[in-house]
Amino acid sequence: MADPTIDYDDVQGTILRGYRVNLARHFIFSITDAAQARRTIAALLDGSDGLPAITTARHIHPKPPCFLNLSFTAPGLSALGITAAELATFDQAFQRGAADPASVAAVGDVGDSAPEHWLGNLGPATTAGQVHAMLSLWVSESEEVLQATSAKLRGAFAAG
Repeated sequence: MADPTIDYDDVQGTILRGYRVNLARHFIFSITDAAQARRTIAALLDGSDGLPAITTARHIHPKPPCFLNLSFTAPGLSALGITAAELATFDQAFQRGAADPASVAAVGDVGDSAPEHWLGNLGPATTAGQVHAMLSLWVSESEEVLQATSAKLRGAFAAG
């Protein structure tokens, strides 16, 4: 059997490559308007509307000023409109979530590392909201690029 060919444009860059940068910012958010969130995500896929594009695993030369990746939780995919039947095709651990007791036991998140101690509502879902996605921004060296890109991203996600 031949090894499968990887389409690097279908894999986010952080999965296969380290970015080797000096600055990073991670945005944790909940989806309140699925249609608006889908529009913003579509803009991130192609880098339209003045937003950076999600970085793929393809080698990029020269190195861009920033790298961007987006990840979702199972509740986040549901909030975007993924059906229960579609969600059932994902791995059970993903469906349960990181704060589920089986997941916690599997990775050893106990004691001070237990979900109830996680910062920013990242542990068990609360009435304050549920984590639906994480947007990660990496910047080589420029604090100005970090701040300007962060402002664009905050503005783009503010409505949804």
